[in-house]
Amino acid sequence: KDRLKPAISSIEGVGNINIIGGQEREIKVLLNRASLESKGINMLQVVQALQTANLDFPTGKLENENEQITIRLSGKFQSVDDIRNQVVAVDKNTGAKVKLNEIAEVSDSKKDLVNLSRVDGSAALGLQISKTTDANAVAVADEVLALLDKLEQQYSDKNMEFSVANNQTTFTKDAVDAVEHDLLLAIVLVAVVMLFFLHSFRNALIVMLAIPTSLVSTLLMMYAFDFTLNLMTLLAMSLVIGILVDDSIVVLENIYRHLEMGERPRKAALIGRNEIGFTALSITLVDVVVFVPIALTSGIVGNIMRQFALVVTFSTLMSLFVSFTLTPMLASRFSKVEKFEGRTLGGIIFGGFERMLKRITNWYGRVVSRLLNPVKVPYPAFLRKRN
Repeated sequence: KDRLKPAISSIEGVGNINIIGGQEREIKVLLNRASLESKGINMLQVVQALQTANLDFPTGKLENENEQITIRLSGKFQSVDDIRNQVVAVDKNTGAKVKLNEIAEVSDSKKDLVNLSRVDGSAALGLQISKTTDANAVAVADEVLALLDKLEQQYSDKNMEFSVANNQTTFTKDAVDAVEHDLLLAIVLVAVVMLFFLHSFRNALIVMLAIPTSLVSTLLMMYAFDFTLNLMTLLAMSLVIGILVDDSIVVLENIYRHLEMGERPRKAALIGRNEIGFTALSITLVDVVVFVPIALTSGIVGNIMRQFALVVTFSTLMSLFVSFTLTPMLASRFSKVEKFEGRTLGGIIFGGFERMLKRITNWYGRVVSRLLNPVKVPYPAFLRKRN
């Protein structure tokens, strides 16, 4: 308590430290009621006398040109005998000084157990460490773990060992790893989809660049608003990975259509982006109008969901900005119509995919046409004879 707790508290961001288990030393003073009454002393006098005698506080300082010395008044008890021999009152009958051992029994014992801490069935001392509200949980946890390793080495002669029972930052680190995994998976899947439908490695690469560009811009926004990588912001980043490429895919597909029509790359990029601009804007604003009201919510729910909603909103707006700027620029410089010959590996794979897609499209068209054609239902006609 006097060594570990101050050392851990010195770490920036550590808020509260609770000690669980263990037994603390306690000096018990059991007053004798009969002795108190015979000498005319009450319990409050004894308590005040002990508190006054057990003091330790600074009284001043000495300074010179080279150093400064703080002077402290150290009046704390050094042993149990000091407590027993402490004068606590004056006998009202005789006027003699009364020592504590004359009216009470003083014993050196342990505090009563309130809670227990055990590891593998053996008694242990638990430390519950929490951070301040504005601290980075991952950074604080890493510093605490590093300090615990140093303390193990420092007190190795006392066989002190630390075992981490629960570290909540593990979930945060796992969430970060999940975001990285989702990001790589999204980039690969987008590239594969673009390659199968547009038959162009260049276009697949252009769309792939939209994801990291939008995420980097989102991280800059998070830094500007002093957001941290917590569970809510990481959840938002995982959610928007699929949204980030929507606008770029729509814009790039229209640009590629104009390239197939024979337009020059620069003109195709300009016309393709202008034609699809309103559609891309509509797609983005649908997401924005859903999440902005969540960011404006007050109360506990608003405090929890605000960062989530703002990260989603800003990521979506940045994806629109990227689709209007970076994607057309790259398409005008590098995009071109690519055709795979039938005898090559690409021609076999993509040609087979096109034939399969065409058969599915034709089947779907026949089904829809049958459903939309009017069906003639015969019904009996009744003729009424006129008078």
